[in-house]
Amino acid sequence: MSTVEDRAYQREAIEALHDGWRSGKRALAVVLPTGTGKTTVFSLLAARFLDEHPGKRVLVLAHTEELITQATLRLRGIVTGKRVGIVKAHLNQPTAHVVVASVATLRNAKRRNQIRNVGLVICDETHRAAASTYQAIFEHYGVIGPDGEQAPADGALLAGFTATFVRSDKRKLGDTFEDVVYTKSIEWAIRNGFLINFRGKRVIVPDLDLKRVGTRGGDFKDAELAEELERSLAPQVVAEAYIEHAADRKGIGFAPTVESAHLYADAFRELGISTEVVSGRTPDAERRLIVKKLKSGEIRVVWNCAVFTEGFDEPSISVVIMGRPTRSAGLYVQMAGRGGRPDKESGVPVRDQDCLLLDVTGVSRDMSLRAWIDLSSSPEVVGQHEELETLLDAEELLDEIEERQASESDEPEEYIGVTEVVDFDPIARSEYSWMRTDGGTLFLPAQFAYLVLVPGQHQLSGADATEPEPTWDVMFLSKDVLSPIGGEQAGLLFAGAWSIEEAMSRAEQALEEPGGERFGSLNTGKKASWRRVREISAAQVRHLSRLGIAEKLVAGMTKGQVSDLIEQRKATQRIDFIMSMISTTNPS
Repeated sequence: MSTVEDRAYQREAIEALHDGWRSGKRALAVVLPTGTGKTTVFSLLAARFLDEHPGKRVLVLAHTEELITQATLRLRGIVTGKRVGIVKAHLNQPTAHVVVASVATLRNAKRRNQIRNVGLVICDETHRAAASTYQAIFEHYGVIGPDGEQAPADGALLAGFTATFVRSDKRKLGDTFEDVVYTKSIEWAIRNGFLINFRGKRVIVPDLDLKRVGTRGGDFKDAELAEELERSLAPQVVAEAYIEHAADRKGIGFAPTVESAHLYADAFRELGISTEVVSGRTPDAERRLIVKKLKSGEIRVVWNCAVFTEGFDEPSISVVIMGRPTRSAGLYVQMAGRGGRPDKESGVPVRDQDCLLLDVTGVSRDMSLRAWIDLSSSPEVVGQHEELETLLDAEELLDEIEERQASESDEPEEYIGVTEVVDFDPIARSEYSWMRTDGGTLFLPAQFAYLVLVPGQHQLSGADATEPEPTWDVMFLSKDVLSPIGGEQAGLLFAGAWSIEEAMSRAEQALEEPGGERFGSLNTGKKASWRRVREISAAQVRHLSRLGIAEKLVAGMTKGQVSDLIEQRKATQRIDFIMSMISTTNPS
């Protein structure tokens, strides 16, 4: 890429990585939307690292043929004066300055041992990094220590690049990565011309019942999903939807299995749409020919199974057909991202291009494919505002709503929950929903524990030494007295002369960083879409009654506000008693 904006964010990402490494962190991640040049960024990073560390080698990990080829070509164009080699199957160039290696090949310890003096490991599509194969590679090069131990002091640094730093299974990326040091949103990429806008069409398959489909690892079981798609005649419905909404667009379709991909292709061919299938079984030469025909327009739609979710780059695509519902946000974004690149050869200005997502949802909303607006960080507003046509339309509407709400209040723009926090600026700056007990103690609720701010033993000297500022420590307290955490019902996490902002930040980090999983999941983000739902459940009403606070339920309250009422009441009962004991034993 050659635009000034592009060069600016590339430098920012690289500097963020170096700042993180200088601070003592070793394993860092960068999150950039698909199509914004992650390969260019890590190629520039590799060139800089080699200049600054003579004698060291850079290892680039990729897991598909497309990603390996893409990375090698870009590195050879940027890392000038240095050798860029490949280690994959029969190719073996382990002594190059930069080695682009297949993750599958490096399962073999003998192949790993041939690549020596590695000072930097670059992991492409790093949302896969929790898998055991990646972990074995990281351990070999000293990125992580064995069995959770501390990494060796002379181990390699790690830079991970991805568009989706999430996994649908239970494995923790935080066990490997210490921080996400740089990120850009899809909206930023669209507004700056790196990606085109997205439009969405829901394709309702009347007989598709995703309740029939089991799940594994957080997503649908592929084989069962394929059977249900065939039973409901979804391929025919989707083909007809393509004719109706996208007949003038070239597209790529995603299917759960190779067999279902062929079913979709057959349905499209029956309607006269030139269609081919690509799978892991397709020979490389045939795959390249199919992509070439797609580019030329000889083929209108290519169906694939788990081949083009990553590393596929064909800007002339302007429709992505979701032939496989998914519960994985990461997979959804990877699939949709295949259609986001501008087609610079079309002659159409980038601002006038868009990508259509044909979205199979089924009849069960909570198990169906997430609406296209979930590509952004915004709550779902489609359905309530049918005039919205694109992702940016939704973002602009939300900006207007937030500005209007702020102007209607005499108070500063802050999070207003069921607790009085309007005069507390740090809460407004935090992305989490901090709350106060009836006794005034600040706490952050997790699944199994409360993280509580307690008065510290020190004081901070302000400008006026006669009025020192109070300090705060961070304590965890198990929610259930019968379920201690790590054998303890309470414990001090951070003690020191922390300001209230620093203490809040450290509490949040304790939940996000390795070890935080013992406190359970956290779902108290202020902008989480479920918090704005106004359909209060019967279970919530019963819970309010059991706690003796049913009178606090008023018309118009959201599900998030009622959840806060319940959480605040239970926390008051648990925390204020403990705080009274602390104040008794430590009157100061």
